[in-house]
Amino acid sequence: MRATATSPTAPGSGTSSARPGRPPHRWQRRSASAVLVLALAGCARPEPAPTRPDLAAPPGAPALRVGTSFDYPPFSTLDQPAGGGEATPTGFSIDLAHRLAAALGRPLELVDFEWPELGRDIAAGRFDVAISGVTWRPERAAVGRMSRALAAGGPCTVARSELTSEQIASARVAVNRGGILERWARSHWPDPQLVITGNNLRLPELLATGEVDLFVTDRFEVAHFAAPADLVRCEPPADRKVIWIAPTAESSESAALGDAIDRWLEGHEDFIAALRLEHFGDPMPRDPADHLVDLLARRLAFMPLVALDKRSRGLEIEDAAQEERVLASALEAATGAGLSHDAASRATVERFFRMQIELAKQIQERTLEASETAASGDPESAGDESLRLEQIRPALLVLGDQLIAALASTSTAELEALRGDADRMAPLREWLAQEDVDRLLQACAEVVEAGGARRTA
Repeated sequence: MRATATSPTAPGSGTSSARPGRPPHRWQRRSASAVLVLALAGCARPEPAPTRPDLAAPPGAPALRVGTSFDYPPFSTLDQPAGGGEATPTGFSIDLAHRLAAALGRPLELVDFEWPELGRDIAAGRFDVAISGVTWRPERAAVGRMSRALAAGGPCTVARSELTSEQIASARVAVNRGGILERWARSHWPDPQLVITGNNLRLPELLATGEVDLFVTDRFEVAHFAAPADLVRCEPPADRKVIWIAPTAESSESAALGDAIDRWLEGHEDFIAALRLEHFGDPMPRDPADHLVDLLARRLAFMPLVALDKRSRGLEIEDAAQEERVLASALEAATGAGLSHDAASRATVERFFRMQIELAKQIQERTLEASETAASGDPESAGDESLRLEQIRPALLVLGDQLIAALASTSTAELEALRGDADRMAPLREWLAQEDVDRLLQACAEVVEAGGARRTA
């Protein structure tokens, strides 16, 4: 959606009609240990070295083709030796790709991609998976599969000095082309103020030379891009990084690969936490409750797209027949997972899913109200994203099954530990007021308690 020149919203200070407001985040100076990465800025991208021989797969196994960008520290970059020579792929995503390929018994093939082309590359099957700090988005999730979250972050702005809200609104802003951060920047500043670069590594240079007043990055990248004296302002960590599994001619193949990847990620959280510590400086531990919050937020994130497609077809938000079909499918899955084993537990599961349906309809209503208001002020602001219900509903069915499985593997103690932790609940706060977040998590706890979780705290 294009921002209007008359009413830009300062990051961290504004609200959206479709998303409840969140508290602003203050400017913070980077610590002296922050690293400014400029070595590759403006340079031609060197060719990566061959993949690691210590994780060799059995002969004859098909390669796991992993798309990666090589321009996104600390996820995926190329380490160019000072004296020249072959560059070495490095980063969280590179290490993860090596271990995942080895676990799947397949040799690793790294395939370079450009962010503006990522969606087309995935749809065309140019690689099997993308592992490069890819952010979960509903329009992406409708193409192929997306794994459970690897980590959570959010947009940050970096400036040379503290800026007032008015200065932020009129700032010249640099952002990398083609990713989630460009979309976020366009939602906060009008096009004439944006400097869109195709070289992510040039962002610090654009700020240092005064070509822009600030640049947009994220919580993962900011330690690599912000100089010690720079001022950083970050949004809550609501953006989840995932592995994007490409669709295949036989949908069962991508589903099987996605399931295998999720099982491996779930069983190797300690290893992944160690990778986070190495590359992010923080283990950012994730447990089943974080996974459950992520899935709940993913379902809600589809609702604006549901609303817009219903409006385009002249359909009402209320669809009682579809709601009953969703509920029946959820109850069947809950029975299979052991969460609905008697009348009382069945009623608890039904209340939980009816609450989700009601919250989803509220988001749809807010979306239509917001889009009508925006369109009345700017005829070109109706947005350029769309999905059809035929694309959305299969993804929602998968999410429903995943939610049931997550409830069955989460303990009440893990859910209780979420309370009061704003960062861990940030994905839900993107869509719900805190009181609704609390109600939804309480409903989750009731399902877990009534059905008996398969895990113990």
